Amino acid sequence: AADTWRTLSQAAPANPEYKARLMQACLALGAFQLIDQQPQETVKTSQFALKLDPTQAEFKALLALGLLFSDQYDKARGILLDNRNLKVGPRQTFPEAVLEDLRRLREKGLTQLDAVKFEQRLATDFPKAAE
Repeated sequence: AADTWRTLSQAAPANPEYKARLMQACLALGAFQLIDQQPQETVKTSQFALKLDPTQAEFKALLALGLLFSDQYDKARGILLDNRNLKVGPRQTFPEAVLEDLRRLREKGLTQLDAVKFEQRLATDFPKAAE
């Protein structure tokens, strides 16, 4: 689906519906790639989407998670630091949301990705996120 929307978006760049659909498809694809233990592909998908719209917190989070799960902690940490004051909800910052996503991934059975290790490192670096 992402390739189809990419083609349509390139053919008609003035059509905002195509870009919106492309972003939705990229988000679904990136999440699937992460769950399917393809963190490098998650990184590529997120980077592509962020080129289209660098303000999208969802893709910044997906990129950070992809980097974490491909053992690029320092790069992921940099994204979290750059967005540490970004509010993604009424009472939640960006690092808090990423930490919550890690917990949910672990709870859903993705233990092979060692989410606990990342949660502990993030809790050390971002103590408010661990509360």
